[in-house]
Amino acid sequence: MNLSFSSFRLSWWWCFLLSVVLLGSCRNGNSTAEQGDSEAASNVPPQIKNLTEQISKDSSNATLYFARGAMYVQSNDATSATKDFVKAIRLDSMQANYYLAAAEVYFNSGLAPQSVLILERGERNLPTDLRLKTELAKSYYAVQKYAEAKQRLDAVIIADSQNPTAYFWRAMFYKDQEKSVEAIQDLQKAVEIDPQYYQAMMMLAQMYARKGDTKALEYFDKAAKLDSTSSEAMYAKSMFLQENGKLDQAIANYQKLIEQDPQNKDAFYNLGYIYYNQNELKKAYQHFDLATKMDPVFAKAYYMRGLCAEKMGKANEAKSDYNKAITFDENLQLAKDALQKLEGK
Repeated sequence: MNLSFSSFRLSWWWCFLLSVVLLGSCRNGNSTAEQGDSEAASNVPPQIKNLTEQISKDSSNATLYFARGAMYVQSNDATSATKDFVKAIRLDSMQANYYLAAAEVYFNSGLAPQSVLILERGERNLPTDLRLKTELAKSYYAVQKYAEAKQRLDAVIIADSQNPTAYFWRAMFYKDQEKSVEAIQDLQKAVEIDPQYYQAMMMLAQMYARKGDTKALEYFDKAAKLDSTSSEAMYAKSMFLQENGKLDQAIANYQKLIEQDPQNKDAFYNLGYIYYNQNELKKAYQHFDLATKMDPVFAKAYYMRGLCAEKMGKANEAKSDYNKAITFDENLQLAKDALQKLEGK
């Protein structure tokens, strides 16, 4: 699993510390060719070697363990990272960053219960730290302790009414409770505070889309501008247009999406579906065909291509596609029914 500090933001002093460590390691790394050969052979990053050497001389220095833990995160070594972060906590239990770092590695490794435990410990030692409460709420949410999550989020928002993350996660709570009005209010507050908050912008668009509200289009567009490398927002917008009968706009958006993401099989499939329902069988067939080339086990695409083939008078080809669809998804009853009907003719 790729580990990263996605929500935990390193403080300025920690960035300074890293620069000192990196500078020191570079100087030590150039001392002899023999040392460089040894490091290359062991595949241990020189920064980690440098920190390990410093720890051997000062084993009660929590900052060094924290620094090495961060280097392990960069090396995608979650086990070693958490060991060092936990060691740092044992040596100095009053640093919120230590708890946050350990919890994030646990969380990103799919170990939300461990993340909860470490953050609960941090909250006991640092009961007024809002970052700990916010991250603890996220971990509670992951383990389905919703009441505990909302309690922490309410506390954070009371103490800091300009915390976009707290509003976002409370909106998730409201969404799951089917309280769409409250969820939308919190999401609007989150993007008002932080207009660059992609997740909140996307969720706000999706909440409006669930209601069939055209405001969704505005927020899908804003989300797309925030992350031009992702096709998520454009695809969701296209789906909204398609589901609400705006087919010409949906086609235009899918085509634009395909220009940006030529391997988006779902965009090709959905375009094919629109064309099929408009009885443009040749276009529909071509798009389903392209979808199967991008995903050779795309059962629904084979089924829809089979429908096109059957309507175009290509019975044998249709049978072949229905069989392929059933092979790749034995529960696709539509394909079974279509095959049975065709064979019965």
